[in-house]
Amino acid sequence: MAALQELEDIIRKETYHVVPIMESRQGFTNLTATVQRIGQAGRDAVDWARACLRDQAEARALADKAGAVQKALEADLLELQDRLREEERLTAAARADADASHGREQAALVLLEELRAEMQRQRTRAERLSALPGLHEQGLQGQQGGEGEADARRLSRLSREQDLAEELAHVKELLRSTYEDQDAIARRASFANLRANKLTEELAAAHAAHALEARHKENAERDAGQLRRDLEVRAAEVQALQAQLDAGRERAEQQDKLVREAGLREDRLRKRADQLQRQVERGEQQATALQQLLEQRAQREEEGRAQLQVAELELARQRRQMVALERARDAAAARLRCHDAKLAALQAERDALSTARADLRRELESAREELAAAERRALQQGARAAELESGRARLSRVTEQQARVLRSKQKLWDDLSREYALCRKKARQDETARERLRQEKQQLASSLADKNLRLEMAVEEQHLRDIKLATYQREMADSSAAQLKLSAQLDGARSQLGLTIRELAEERERHQAAAGQVKVLDKANEQLREEAATREKQTVHLERVLARARTEAHGLRAEAQRLEAEAAALRAQRAEQAAEQRRLADQLREADAERAELRREAEARLGERDVIAAMLVRRNDEVRLLRDQGRLLQDALVRGRGALLAARQDARLLGLEVRRLRAERRHLAAQLQNAPQLRAQLYRALQDLTRDQVRLRALEDELSCPLNVHRWRKLEGVDPPAYELLVKVEGCAARRCALDEFSQGFPKTVEVPLGSPSTTGAGRWPGPLTLAPALLGPQVRLLQKRLLRLSAAGLRREAQLRHTEALYSALRRAVCPSEGLPGPQGIPRHTRLASRGRHLKALIAEVSALEALADQKTATRLLADLRFHLPDLDPRKRKAPDEGLELEEDAPRAKQPSPRLRSSFRASE
Repeated sequence: MAALQELEDIIRKETYHVVPIMESRQGFTNLTATVQRIGQAGRDAVDWARACLRDQAEARALADKAGAVQKALEADLLELQDRLREEERLTAAARADADASHGREQAALVLLEELRAEMQRQRTRAERLSALPGLHEQGLQGQQGGEGEADARRLSRLSREQDLAEELAHVKELLRSTYEDQDAIARRASFANLRANKLTEELAAAHAAHALEARHKENAERDAGQLRRDLEVRAAEVQALQAQLDAGRERAEQQDKLVREAGLREDRLRKRADQLQRQVERGEQQATALQQLLEQRAQREEEGRAQLQVAELELARQRRQMVALERARDAAAARLRCHDAKLAALQAERDALSTARADLRRELESAREELAAAERRALQQGARAAELESGRARLSRVTEQQARVLRSKQKLWDDLSREYALCRKKARQDETARERLRQEKQQLASSLADKNLRLEMAVEEQHLRDIKLATYQREMADSSAAQLKLSAQLDGARSQLGLTIRELAEERERHQAAAGQVKVLDKANEQLREEAATREKQTVHLERVLARARTEAHGLRAEAQRLEAEAAALRAQRAEQAAEQRRLADQLREADAERAELRREAEARLGERDVIAAMLVRRNDEVRLLRDQGRLLQDALVRGRGALLAARQDARLLGLEVRRLRAERRHLAAQLQNAPQLRAQLYRALQDLTRDQVRLRALEDELSCPLNVHRWRKLEGVDPPAYELLVKVEGCAARRCALDEFSQGFPKTVEVPLGSPSTTGAGRWPGPLTLAPALLGPQVRLLQKRLLRLSAAGLRREAQLRHTEALYSALRRAVCPSEGLPGPQGIPRHTRLASRGRHLKALIAEVSALEALADQKTATRLLADLRFHLPDLDPRKRKAPDEGLELEEDAPRAKQPSPRLRSSFRASE
């Protein structure tokens, strides 16, 4: 950019320093170095373009990495969904196992109820058996009054019966112990029922936990669906980003084309530099030839050296003058701005005086005819000076605008470089963020793998627990079957005891019925012996059965204890399972939170990527616009070079025009030397005319209406405010006339007050025609003021013209520093004017284009100033020239519009 700026400076100064560069080898060396710097700047631009391409390639690589990361996330999501489905399947299997175990528990409860009923029946039967010894004692007491033999037999039978009763008591004791064992078994069964109820409650809690897990799984499925939809949206965004990347590739290709074009331009510049180098070599050859000629003419060399030193001093002086001229140009621009402000003030005053001029046009026909010639000449001179000033101002504005454009280009280049550095920094930050996301993803994958391993271990443990529970249920079923067998055996024993009890009852009946039948008793004794043997066998069998029942009861007791221990272990396992489920639920919640956090971070990264892509697109557009602007400015510089050459050709024409205008100015100055005397004479003539008109109208008024002293005195006595107002108006008019005469340097002439006769008591009421001469005087004075201002404006224009001539002479010395430089001789006047017109049209078009690119803040400020000053500029709200004459000098000036607004008004006019 610095090399381009130097190239523009050299192109701008080439026409000013053509001769020094052509005559100096150092100038050629500087030009060659400048061309080399231009080539270096082109190479730097190519390197910058390549760096841009590398950055775009890095951006594409980052986008590919982001796509790979997104694909990995999708794969992880699918794997997580598969694991969730497997967990749901395992949960369903666990629910089925829990339902089966619940059914088994219900069956066990039914069996326990049946056992309770059977125990109750056995208890009632034992109570019935306990009533048998009382019946036997009653039979013995009833048979004490029998015969001796019968008594002996009865005693033997009673002894046998007592033995049998003892045996029965022993059997009862055995039955009581059996009942006690059965009660203990019933208590254990109730305890087992309580344990079973607790187990059912725990199973219900587990079922609720499974339901909660199912709800969590449903929520997880819902989140998975939402994540799937988000992934689809992200896929669409990735496609859009891919399209943007394709567009970026196309733009990169366009930039490559532009870079190639820049390389071609660089080649052309290099060729131009080679041509310049060849010209330098030719110049060196010419210099050597001149050196040989100078050696041959050694006698004339001293004078030539002196002239050369003088020329060098003159060149240095001209360079210093160029610097001074640049400073003077800046000062002239400032003075021109001041002059524009003054012209705006003059324009405002002209608008204020336009209304007065319209009123005075009818009354000052004769005076205008006398001053028409002088005014036309002054206007012509002012128009010519204005044309010269406008041309110079236009040229200065064009140069200032070009300088502003160059400064804006430099500023824009700096801004672009800073923004590019910021983009690189953001890209590095984005790369670090992606690396951090990649690490977090790896950590999350490892944590998910650990959680999956834990989940698999928990599922295996649950499966083992279900297997153990099934084995426990089978063992409980076996124990219930053994208990059923024992209950069946007990039922058989009870039935046998019932048969024996019934047989004993029949035997008692037969003993009571066959008291007198001895034979029958003998037979009965034999039968009793047989029955006793059978009963002994039965008792032995019952003892064996009771022993087996005791052993089975001990086994059942041990089995119950084992079942209790296993139930405690199951409860502990269930508690561990619940804790594990809670831990897994917490881990799932943490995983959901981490997934949501990762989703938010991914969305933030995608948003940042979108912002970076938009910034890259905007920067590419800005770079393209800047290159277009640079090309336009390069074309403008070429056109400006041609225009400057044309301006050099037109400079001599302008010099001739200035000389002609100077001669005309001298002629007009000679004609305007007697202008103050003419103005003084005009003023006195107008005063005499006004005085005569006043006197004429007073005489006409006196002739039209007779003197009425009484009426005047009556008016003075009846309407004092009106009389005082008339007197004040007359006094104000007299004071204003005196002030105007004093300010203009004329002799003070005070008119006769209009109401002077009224002060002596001999006046009368003034008519309507009497006030017209009094109002005419201020208008004449305003016209005189305007003439004085015009003369002052003419003097200022003369000073500006002299200043313009000085600037032109300095410009001519700067453009043509040597007398031997050929000028545009032999060119027709109309051709030069046509070329100058074309040049002016081109400059105007360029100015309009630059103004179109300017900011709209100036227009808004102008509109604000216009709205603020619109009431002051409204001619309907201004006071008439004949009103407020007393307060015109003492009152403060109205608020004038701003210089910017005045310049806009002048441009619109």
